[in-house]
Amino acid sequence: MRKAVWGLLGLAAVLSGCANMDKWAGVPVSEGNGYEIQQTEKSKRWGRATVEYVPYEMLRAREAEAAKLAMREPEETPFKNGYIVVRIDAPTLETAKSKFLEIIVAKDGEVLQRAKGADKVPMPPHRNTWDMWWSTTLVGLKSPIEDYVDVVVVDPVANYRDAFRISSPAQ
Repeated sequence: MRKAVWGLLGLAAVLSGCANMDKWAGVPVSEGNGYEIQQTEKSKRWGRATVEYVPYEMLRAREAEAAKLAMREPEETPFKNGYIVVRIDAPTLETAKSKFLEIIVAKDGEVLQRAKGADKVPMPPHRNTWDMWWSTTLVGLKSPIEDYVDVVVVDPVANYRDAFRISSPAQ
C-alpha cells in the first residue's frame, strides 16, 4: 500500500512539475499572476528567495471586491504599476531578516530602481515540510512591466544573490 501511495506521489510530481508539488506541500514558489517568472540565478544558501508580481488590475479587482463586501466605494490603489513581493525563507530568525536586503529592478542591464528590505520581525516557521522562518518586502514599481524586468535580490550580509525575470503575458 505504501509503495502505491509513493508511486502516485511520484507520478503526480512528474505530471505537474516540481513547482506545483512545492506549492502543494506548502513550500513557497514564485508566482506571476498571469506574468511568467523564471529564476535566472540561484544562490547556494540554505533557504530560498521567491518573488510574486501583483499587477495593478489585480489590485483594483481585490479592492473592488473588498469594497463590495464592506458596502462602500472602492478606494484608490496606491501601486499604479503593481508591486513585487520578495519573500525570504531561511532556517533561523536572524537569517530570515530582510532588512539588509537590496532589491534591484533592472532591464537590459540598466537599473530602473532600488529598494531596501523591510525592517520587521520575520514570521515563525509553519507546521509543514518547509519549516523555515520567513519575511516579505513589497516593492512598488515605478513603471509598468511592458515586456520584462529583472529582479535581483542581494543580501550583502550573507553574501548571496538570487535573480528573477518577470515577463509580461504573450499578447
